[in-house]
Amino acid sequence: MAMNTCFIFVSLVCVFTMVNCRFVLYDSDNTDTIVDNGSQFAAVMKMLATLFSRLNALDGNMTLEMPRNMKCLDGWVTFKDSCYLFDTKTLDFQSAEKECGKFEAHVVRLETQEENTFLKSFMANHFKDTAYWIGMTDVETEGLWKISGTKRIVPFTDWEDGLPNNHGGNEDCVIFYGPSSYSWLDVPCSGKFRAFCGKDNRSLK
Repeated sequence: MAMNTCFIFVSLVCVFTMVNCRFVLYDSDNTDTIVDNGSQFAAVMKMLATLFSRLNALDGNMTLEMPRNMKCLDGWVTFKDSCYLFDTKTLDFQSAEKECGKFEAHVVRLETQEENTFLKSFMANHFKDTAYWIGMTDVETEGLWKISGTKRIVPFTDWEDGLPNNHGGNEDCVIFYGPSSYSWLDVPCSGKFRAFCGKDNRSLK
């Protein structure tokens, strides 16, 4: 899209430059050669009409495409349209949500297997036996895991073998558990683990 816009801008400059003027070419002997621009001007006008038509067709998508060029803030990890912050504070789940809220983010909400695989690989390569909160809970209905703060059912699972087991009857939250290669582990929401924040990079200023 950016290339199309740039090309149109250059074309406009060419058109306004060509009006009521002529091209001056220079040969190897530095002798000026005057070239009539009438036919070139007509051709450019036709090309410009086509380009404006293409711009109108693309204009509706311009706002959606431009944010993809935005980058995450320093200290955040980038994956596709998302940014992640691995905080060092150990907090209960609600406190972790508040901590992430300071950055206009939330405890990371997993949307796809691909995202989950990327984050597990990143943690395995950069951290050692740590545990981070995941934004999902079954506090409303036991065994029905939803993305925290939404009504959406978790679209996939990556539990450690034998889990979830709701040990003690109060394990309604979930963590990435380092000793199990960052597979999911159900835990009490009152537990203390590291905050793991996520946000859409299109919301960045």
